Amino acid sequence: MFPGDSDTCNWGTNGILPNGGFNQNGYYWTEETTGNNPFDRRGLGSSGPFTFNPGDVQQIDLAFVWARDYDGTPWSSVELLKEYCSYIKDKFENDYNFFSGVNYNLKNENNIRLFPNPVYDKLTVKLSHKTTNGTFAIFNVRGENVISGKLAGENELRLNINNLQKGLYIIKIFDGKNNYVAKFIKK
Repeated sequence: MFPGDSDTCNWGTNGILPNGGFNQNGYYWTEETTGNNPFDRRGLGSSGPFTFNPGDVQQIDLAFVWARDYDGTPWSSVELLKEYCSYIKDKFENDYNFFSGVNYNLKNENNIRLFPNPVYDKLTVKLSHKTTNGTFAIFNVRGENVISGKLAGENELRLNINNLQKGLYIIKIFDGKNNYVAKFIKK
């Protein structure tokens, strides 16, 4: 994820010095030298460790910045990424509110009931009201949409989840106005 000399902390090589050391004898880590699958780019963010006492709160802002210069060289994309990172860092350091215009209605689980939970094969989803033009989607813990469909004039839905692997899932229902989210476990 950090080609050439842009990986000063050696994150792209799990902290291991590439080729005997960062920028050692002109060698750099690249996607080509690692044998990664073509066009498969993944990233992971983490923070900590933190020690929390009861009632403690810690706010963390993460920014996953992406940039691509479609008209330049691959290195001009890195330069553009550095510009974007500098811009975002400046905004965060000056308490800029990036999300002041977002209006996302997310309702709590009280408006949606799932049973049985944990579930083996048939999951019943019950909304507190009927929806005329809604959709639902079930996501696994990797964020992949594994089942989706439409709701029409219903407040109860019975889903066959027999083909899902065991684990934790998130169901999101959009009723045309609000989003409802709940968790369930497939046994």
